[in-house]
Amino acid sequence: MSTFGGRNRPDGIGCAMSLIDAVYRWCQCVNGDEVVSTALRSIGAGLGAEALAVSRARPGPGGSVRVLAYDGLSQSSSLPRLTRSFATSILGDFMPSARPGSVWLRSAVEVVADPALELFHSRRTLRELAIVPLATDQKSLDFLEMHFPEPLVPGQHAVLNALAQTLSEAWRNRSEGIFVSGVLDSDERDPKTAWADDLLGHHNPASFSRAEYRVCLLLSRGAQLTAVCDELSIAQSTLRTHLRNIYSKTATENLPELLYLLLRTPGAPASEPISKTA
Repeated sequence: MSTFGGRNRPDGIGCAMSLIDAVYRWCQCVNGDEVVSTALRSIGAGLGAEALAVSRARPGPGGSVRVLAYDGLSQSSSLPRLTRSFATSILGDFMPSARPGSVWLRSAVEVVADPALELFHSRRTLRELAIVPLATDQKSLDFLEMHFPEPLVPGQHAVLNALAQTLSEAWRNRSEGIFVSGVLDSDERDPKTAWADDLLGHHNPASFSRAEYRVCLLLSRGAQLTAVCDELSIAQSTLRTHLRNIYSKTATENLPELLYLLLRTPGAPASEPISKTA
């Protein structure tokens, strides 16, 4: 008989051991010593969640959302797998102000029905969704989401509330670039994702403007920011605007993460001319 009861819920000593392993794996993950998917699998095992994801949303109209997901569904199953974030569906306008470490349950909040979420849960016979804000600032909003096959029982809910604060605090102290490197590694394994393609290729998977493309091209060739301004005859303020747009389109937070992403792709040929009109 399980401690929590029901499908996927761990039992007895196994539950305690699973939760200890979940915290350990998560701490390893935020220090860069473990991949995110392994940590998510351990959290799912400890709490009885079937599908989990860490998502990063950019605030504002048209902001991008990137997702790192773990799904316990069998690879041979024809049922839909978790490939997107549903944090917006639950938090709505509260996304920017949701307190890190808090727990938001689908069953406990009044939200406008999301047809995509309804369909996903219906086809997978999932009964609950929990959202834990991990970190929020003006540039990005990070969330952990967990999809459960059964409604949470009181003991399970209490454990989740206690664990959420620990997971959030550890995430806020994570090593730089953990999320982006995880996305890149995930994209390399999934050829259908945008960054599996050449970011500076002719098909332009990030939808860069001409000016943004030229900035990235120069950066990929080793140019410093002052050299980029000189080459394109633009002011530093204009370059900062281009970089903000590029960060949003590539789900990166700063120049080191962008350079890491650019240098992981083949880039354009060195002989390609660059117009000075940005």
